[in-house]
Amino acid sequence: MKFTREQVEAAVKSKDYAYFTKGEFNVNIIGIRNSDTCNRITNHYDDLITISYMKGNKWKYFQWPATTDPGKYWMDHPLNNKGCAILVPNQYSGVYEIDKHRGKYYALCQRLGSVEVYRDGNENDVYDLEPEEIDKGYFGINIHRSSAYNTTTEIDKYSAGCQVFSNPLDFKEFMHIVKEASRFWGNKYINIIGSQQPHVKDKTEEDSLDITGFALADDHEVTKKFFWSTDMINEAYSMPMP
Repeated sequence: MKFTREQVEAAVKSKDYAYFTKGEFNVNIIGIRNSDTCNRITNHYDDLITISYMKGNKWKYFQWPATTDPGKYWMDHPLNNKGCAILVPNQYSGVYEIDKHRGKYYALCQRLGSVEVYRDGNENDVYDLEPEEIDKGYFGINIHRSSAYNTTTEIDKYSAGCQVFSNPLDFKEFMHIVKEASRFWGNKYINIIGSQQPHVKDKTEEDSLDITGFALADDHEVTKKFFWSTDMINEAYSMPMP
């Protein structure tokens, strides 16, 4: 599954979210969640994380395999007695910064504010997104890698709610870009995550994806994390931009 930068930009703007088009390394970090699974736990890296930004008056765009969902191990053995964490669609302002994930290596870490998560502890092989099970706090919902040495195909213990790269070289490339961006814009992140769209039967694989995203900002800019269906991407992309 692949998306162009233009498709992502159009979808972001169609939701009235900020998409940065000016400034060197003013990055837009977008996660694409695969909704074709209908919330079933696949334990695979079947999502994407993308990044787009301007460098020398030219657009740069990358996408990498990742997961935006918890792995099966922690869904069956939750760290919290309320259940495993699944990030709730919402706006989260200024919660991310570059810091060490579990004190081991630099990643994007939830250090600066609380987030909301669904708590799923019934071990039924489905991500249950129940409003009455929402929990709020500092849970370490980070963006990091899996193995330091090899590409990983199964999530297992690598995500208990975080968004995780499957390939360490991809993550290294991602962090190089983010660290360069922090030189220009500071080390503060604001995020938005919107509502997940229902799976639509008989759609193509590309039409059955949802998107989450992040963007880097300094103290004076509003940056957002978002979550929308690929139907919205395709619709927005066909519309003339203002």
